[in-house]
This record gives sequence, C-alpha cells and structure tokens, in this order.
Amino acid sequence: MTNSSAMTVSPSPSAITPTARADGVDRTADAAARLAGGLGTALPAMAVLIWVGVVALLSCVGVGILLVPSALRVLRAVANRERARLDVLDPGPVPREARAAAVRRGCAA
Repeated sequence: MTNSSAMTVSPSPSAITPTARADGVDRTADAAARLAGGLGTALPAMAVLIWVGVVALLSCVGVGILLVPSALRVLRAVANRERARLDVLDPGPVPREARAAAVRRGCAA
C-alpha cells in the first residue's frame, strides 16, 4: 500500500509557463544535437574498429602489415574528432556536492 501524501501530481499543461516550456524545448534540442554529434563520431569509430580487425586478420597472412599505418592514421583521426566534440560539450567542473554524492555511492574516487 502506498502513502497518498507521498504521491506527487504533475502540473496541468496550462500551469506550465511559456518560459518553462521554452526551456524544455531548448533542452530537448540540445539533447538531440548531442545525440546527433555522438552518432556522427560513433559510426566512423565502428568503421575504424572493423577496419582494424580486418587489418589484424590480414596481418596473420602477412598482407595486413602494409595496412597498419593507414589503420592507425584513421584511428587517430576518429579519436581527434571525438576529443574535439567532447571539448565543445565540456560542462565545467563537477560541483562539490555532486562529487561527494558520487563518492558516497561508490561511483567515483
């Protein structure tokens, strides 16, 4: 059995202010942009992972040795792209209270 006083009621759509609605739209658009940016680096990273695997298999035969420099060059390019994307999304330092809560939960050192 649940305590009825502990339940929360969400505000009606008419009670949401236009500013709060605009903030929600902005956050949603920001989240979609971050998702698209992550997908833009995840797909090339998956292709590089497959390429490195192919090069490793071909290296067993002896042919892949010639392809190692190209695989490493492509790997570095994708890693640099991901680093650049993460630098743009840098939220700044983690607040002290959040860090302390993460340590209490065992999520961070």
